[in-house]
Amino acid sequence: MPETSIRIDRDVEMVTRDGVTLRADVVRPDISARVPAIVARTPYEKTMQWHMMRGLTPYNAAINGYAFVIQDIRGRYASEGEWNFVDLKHANEDDGFDTIEWVASQDWCDGNIGMAGGSYVAVTQWSAALADPPHLRAIAPALMGISASRSLAHLLPLESMTIGWMAGLAVDRLMKLMPEGKANPADFMTVLEAMTHPEVASAKLPLNDLMVLESIGMPRYGEVDELVTNVAADAGEERFKVPALWSAGWYDNAGGGEMFRTMREKGATDIARSDSRLILGGWTHNYALNFVGSFGLGGLGSADGAGLGILHRTFYDRHLRGANVDLPPVRYFVMGERAWRDADDWPIPGTDFWRMYLHSRGKANSNRGDGALSLDPPAASESPDRYKSDPMDPVPSWGFRVMYTGGTTVAGPFEQMRVEQRDDVLVYTSDPLSEAWEVVGDIDLHLYLSSTARDTDVVAKLCVVWEDGSSFNLADGALRLRRREGPTTQNLIEPGQVYPLKIELGPTGYKLEPGMRLRVQIASTAFPHLARNTQTGGVIEEDTVGEVAENTIFHDAEYPSYVVVPVQPDPGPPAVMTHLLS
Repeated sequence: MPETSIRIDRDVEMVTRDGVTLRADVVRPDISARVPAIVARTPYEKTMQWHMMRGLTPYNAAINGYAFVIQDIRGRYASEGEWNFVDLKHANEDDGFDTIEWVASQDWCDGNIGMAGGSYVAVTQWSAALADPPHLRAIAPALMGISASRSLAHLLPLESMTIGWMAGLAVDRLMKLMPEGKANPADFMTVLEAMTHPEVASAKLPLNDLMVLESIGMPRYGEVDELVTNVAADAGEERFKVPALWSAGWYDNAGGGEMFRTMREKGATDIARSDSRLILGGWTHNYALNFVGSFGLGGLGSADGAGLGILHRTFYDRHLRGANVDLPPVRYFVMGERAWRDADDWPIPGTDFWRMYLHSRGKANSNRGDGALSLDPPAASESPDRYKSDPMDPVPSWGFRVMYTGGTTVAGPFEQMRVEQRDDVLVYTSDPLSEAWEVVGDIDLHLYLSSTARDTDVVAKLCVVWEDGSSFNLADGALRLRRREGPTTQNLIEPGQVYPLKIELGPTGYKLEPGMRLRVQIASTAFPHLARNTQTGGVIEEDTVGEVAENTIFHDAEYPSYVVVPVQPDPGPPAVMTHLLS
């Protein structure tokens, strides 16, 4: 469209069906013609979202002929009402519906509405889509992909989410309420200490006593845990009627292809099934730069280098303007190769899913042990591996998918020596590869385990081992055994009984060169990233002490433990980065 001025209206008021006033900033072309609109509803203060939109920013949307509406959700910042944190899905459905229909009624809007934003702001899109407002045409949820069996549904991130994220939200509320005499000033110091030393705050037992701030109504650990597991158990993608552009990163604990895959299979309309799209980069929950952890991603590896904003605009042009443009169903980044590739679906059609079996002579403890990984099935009788899990001496968390910053566990790939040298970590390593493997897809670990405890956890990683022996995490996942039948279940195990387990390690995309090796780590703790299982069989968030368990991993003909590695036999050429040609 021709160049035009940009108009910004701040704190534009909308009244919900129950009489609560919500306020939004509106950024739009200063023209008389009606234009399509993109809506973001946030708990993080609407002016901050100008700089936090990983896809299409408000300014770029406006110069390309879209209105961008950024609204503070109920009970946050400029908006009135009470914020319902614990039931965030249902709490946002009516307000999301009302907001979409209010925007559609404005004299500057042509009635075609899309949505944008990541993490919690993606949840508000999801909630609005479930409410089915008539004028909603498409959504673009970033940093959101929760499977009922992925680790986020089983072990709530402790240091980053329960401490770091909650502390940030608490500061907001304390600063607002303390001058009014509605909050305890001592709570402010509690929060500051937790933000400064989250690893110390994380060590507190019982978990329900973590940063208790009753004066401002912040939920306890158990309530947050229940919230996350309930969301994972019923995401509701099969009820979506509009297409979604999902985008996330290999090192984002809330990212992946799960919700995209479900929509493609079960979406409520043809367009939701056929026109949903997926972008997976080498990114974390907070950052989409040209490096991640210890890996350099090259000039095209960042969100800007990938043209993520242009990809989003193409998606909106198609669904809000009816333009004859489209995206590939899946675009993904291959670390190591530093290239983007396109695919027709996820999992990628034609993928070879290779089983790599665990082997040892019963001494796979640490990287000094005899644990091996190969395509050969186990012999009839191989000695199992045993390790002790002590919640009071946990394995340090180093190199993980992490949802939020502010803790001591940093998202991304990092050298694993400090983890793999411990005897309470089992390590299984393949021989050097004789040819290149492009590993792209979801990693699943199948284990046979018994324990002396009534409950324990499995924390596992898939790593790449470079020729010099350096080991870097590619994917990780965790399973709490009492939840092995689903995130909302609570079924303890019988000590000594062997259980078949599936631990989803999530997606990765990495090209292994000849001479590199694959490695699997298995432990039962990763602290302070994940809350420790006290292993008593009691209510974990109420336990004040933990018990030591001895866990056994079996890998023989009767109990073959293995990891499923997705290998691309013909990766194809790099994607055409059309934004570099325009």
